[in-house]
Amino acid sequence: MINRRTLHRLTLLLTLSATTGGCATLNERIVDPISTSLSPSAASEEDLSSAQASSQPFAKPGSLSRLRGRITPPAWNKGDWWTYSDGYGLRVTSIDEGTTTFHRTDTPDQWFTRKGFFRDRSSSATSTRQVIYRTLEPEQMKSLSSNKPLTFQREYLSNGELRTHATSWTVEGKKRITVPAGTFDTWVIVWRTRNITTNWSGFERWYYAPDVKHYVRMEYRYGTMPTMSRVLMDYWIMDWMQETALDLEEFETASTQ
Repeated sequence: MINRRTLHRLTLLLTLSATTGGCATLNERIVDPISTSLSPSAASEEDLSSAQASSQPFAKPGSLSRLRGRITPPAWNKGDWWTYSDGYGLRVTSIDEGTTTFHRTDTPDQWFTRKGFFRDRSSSATSTRQVIYRTLEPEQMKSLSSNKPLTFQREYLSNGELRTHATSWTVEGKKRITVPAGTFDTWVIVWRTRNITTNWSGFERWYYAPDVKHYVRMEYRYGTMPTMSRVLMDYWIMDWMQETALDLEEFETASTQ
């Protein structure tokens, strides 16, 4: 059964080969998948049910053995995107000196930035925030360890009000899970935070798939709300563009021989 990654690449490859006429350059042929038939809204119910039912892992063979030791954040690219079961969606809109900006695709006026796994700045309908990590050295922010939780204090201004939180990232283990977007090898990592003044608390449990560059499932609770979850429905990784370009070069070379 064809997995989502293969389906994306085959569709893009066929689209590029059909529209070139043998005269355009590779750069001219690369299109934004969000604006083509590869967008999340174009995925049929049959596509989603097939992806959910597939027992074929998306990850490359041996990836579970690679999921150990230290977890490094992904190298995101402008144009990467993910959509989830509750309508939540993200797209990478810029990268600048290690800081990646994400915009919500369901509410485009909302955005946030990350330095690796650590959220830096954000803007929503109700607040703007700038986070300061008081007790972390820059080297500590470059990865998470499966051997020891990373605990720290963070401060941020929310609409001018200073808030201080005791926060941690903990690696709980590894798990292979199936969601509508496919079957993935994941790290289970948990972010917990507590306001040291009001005792407000929240958590996010990520099933983080390195090959997807994001979580494929997340369970979360903020304050007194009930625990909720979302799962990955569809996604696009810009690395595939380069892979597809190489496929197309090989195809063109073979066709001229």
